[in-house]
Amino acid sequence: MPLFGTLDLDRALASAPRIADLAPPTWELPGAETLQVSYEVAEDPALAVTPPALHPSIPPTWPWSG
Repeated sequence: MPLFGTLDLDRALASAPRIADLAPPTWELPGAETLQVSYEVAEDPALAVTPPALHPSIPPTWPWSG
């Protein structure tokens, strides 16, 4: 049986920032290195922050970049 997110979009969008422009400024980061990690998380909290139109991953994972 497919799973669907349960995020209440009306409530989430009420406090969401507004995007005025889709062309963000460029960041100059000479010598920068990136690390991307993905780890397994509990299913119920992951569904709570996933919009209903999206299917979560199985097992539920959360990406992290630093």
